[in-house]
Amino acid sequence: MQHFDLVTLIQGELWERLDRLVIVERMDSITPIVGKATTLIGMRRAGKTFCLYHLLQQLKSRGIPRESILFLNLEDDRLQIRNAEGLTKTIGLFFSEIPANYKRQTYILLDEVQSVKGWERVARRLIETDRCQLWLTGSSAQMLSREVATSFRGRSIAHEVWPFSFSETARARNVELPDPTISFSDRDHARESLVNYLICGGFPEVIAVPAMIRRRILDDYRQLVILRDVIERHRVTNILALDQLVSTVIANSGRLLSVNKTHADFKSRGIAVGKDTLFEYLSYLEDAYLTFLVPPYSESLRARSTAPKKVFCVDTGMVANYSIRPRADLGRLFENLIYIELRRAGYRVYYYTTQSGAEVDFVAVDTDGHRSLIQVCYDSGDPDTLDRETRALKEAQKELKCGGGLITPLEYLKNELLPMITNGQAIK
Repeated sequence: MQHFDLVTLIQGELWERLDRLVIVERMDSITPIVGKATTLIGMRRAGKTFCLYHLLQQLKSRGIPRESILFLNLEDDRLQIRNAEGLTKTIGLFFSEIPANYKRQTYILLDEVQSVKGWERVARRLIETDRCQLWLTGSSAQMLSREVATSFRGRSIAHEVWPFSFSETARARNVELPDPTISFSDRDHARESLVNYLICGGFPEVIAVPAMIRRRILDDYRQLVILRDVIERHRVTNILALDQLVSTVIANSGRLLSVNKTHADFKSRGIAVGKDTLFEYLSYLEDAYLTFLVPPYSESLRARSTAPKKVFCVDTGMVANYSIRPRADLGRLFENLIYIELRRAGYRVYYYTTQSGAEVDFVAVDTDGHRSLIQVCYDSGDPDTLDRETRALKEAQKELKCGGGLITPLEYLKNELLPMITNGQAIK
């Protein structure tokens, strides 16, 4: 079979599959820019490929001819595209075998593009073609935003793809969430749905599987990221130290992490690793979109760099996997959820410690530099907890001279997180 005939056959298989797929819409905020590639980045299994599938369905609904669309899964072993020359040949055939593509708008979608050595040279040529709209995805090991920026010299717009949000999970399961403001019964049902989400997480593959299978799948995801996106990419040899660090970070999500204390703990357990190596491993995990470090809010770059950082995980289900009793850890899971929601909305995120030593969970900073304080309180029914969290928030508001609010499960279920941080306005 000729190469392009094989490509056409594989494309036909894809279109047949798309007719059967029900895909949760996740790309409403992504608008391609002429002269720039649209790049989807994020952790493995978060749904980047299905975002491309959704794009294909949109193109079909708009009446775009299939012949003007080229979708290549570059990890498909049938294609055998391993280098820039092979990719150039395949794309060249897309035009030469279908001459109409020279004169009309075309759409080229390259999935798992990191599999092709020298792909960036081909992509640069494509985005210089006025009538070609280019979409790229890849594993987080190769498609990080800073690497894309280096490869394309500002010719790519990167969008982060996260596991399903709470509302996306409900849509994926075709479940209508009850309105928590209507009755006590609806409020309790909505809250229990939130609890289930906190424990299960939002990776698309696990939202409707039994608990035992879900835990095994999430553990496989973690191991896959460690192997492909850290060990292989960075040639890590101290596998024991890396694995123990991953466990430490995920199990302590929402807490401050001291590399010095972690190093001392590892040393006491006979795990030989240097402090600088631990810092490197933490950066690798963040690059892979598995775990994240949140610095303190400070005008001092040195303070942000040297102070202990709070740690969070890409998915609450992964955090719950490390808990013996997940329902006893709902407060930390809820805080992790709010962190991801802030990242999903495009905010830079910090934590803040007041002059008296009280902590406010998040300082959210938007692209214009507007700041908002977010204090997460899962158990707002406890008067002592509520009073402590409120006092810390008010103290921070006075010190930083900015607004903010207390976010509880009820406020979250009422979709009041984003209004709380819009323009830094305080919630009365």
